[in-house]
Amino acid sequence: MSGTALVTGFEPFDGHNTNPSAEVAKAMDGMRIGGLEVVGLVVPLEYSAILPTVSGALSEHAPEVVVLCGQAYRPVVTVERVALNAVDPYRKDNAGQVPESDAIVPDAPAAYFCSADVWALADALCKEGIPARVSHHAGTYGCNWLYFHVLHMVHTGALGARTVFVHLPPLPDQVAASGRHELPSMALDLQVRAVTMLVRLLCGPSGGR
Repeated sequence: MSGTALVTGFEPFDGHNTNPSAEVAKAMDGMRIGGLEVVGLVVPLEYSAILPTVSGALSEHAPEVVVLCGQAYRPVVTVERVALNAVDPYRKDNAGQVPESDAIVPDAPAAYFCSADVWALADALCKEGIPARVSHHAGTYGCNWLYFHVLHMVHTGALGARTVFVHLPPLPDQVAASGRHELPSMALDLQVRAVTMLVRLLCGPSGGR
């Protein structure tokens, strides 16, 4: 396979000065993995800007593989099985705005499953010494909002890319700076290894299935 892989991450939120998903996207930009050139994209955590930013990159680069990344306060990398057609209508984005509706795409199904074998992906990460597990849905905030939109494109035939979403733990220096020392963390180089491996698996013959 030759072409492009898109790796996205979100800008910082919740008062943090950094976001591991953004750092992973920046670190991977320009890499070549399994014949694919990686385009790393940092996405604003603003409902009015998320979709235009990612849709523009999808149109420009026509990627074969898309790995969407976000941050979660979990101790391991979590591979998301489902995107819900629901969003928290009260939780504000970084611009202080809330979504117009609690349904992400009003006429779409209640949820979309990831077409990749997320169990196999998580198992493969664990076998390489990277703590990982499957998560059953991507929440109800910006991460899920983006995941549902992209899977909607996949399921309606508007996007042919092999797509998955992963949540990444906070970075050690992020936890130290926050003062919330009880939070889990994972080093950036291990997170980059995890997402690199996911891109390689998704661009293989099985496409992560």
